[in-house]
Amino acid sequence: MKHYFNKKHQELKVTDLLNLARDLESSLVEKHRTFFIKVMDPQIGKLLESLNLSDESHLRKLEDFQPG
Repeated sequence: MKHYFNKKHQELKVTDLLNLARDLESSLVEKHRTFFIKVMDPQIGKLLESLNLSDESHLRKLEDFQPG
């Protein structure tokens, strides 16, 4: 994937990069939410919950920044 990205990055537009970042943050939100619900250790649960909130915040910022 890295090789493909490096080869093709000049063809990407700002919108493409924002969509890529949004997809990544959406994936992280889903993963962190799933993990913090399932984890038994309260400290790890709080860490994952915090990561989830940060991911959601990043996602909202990306969506707000989306042109058009």
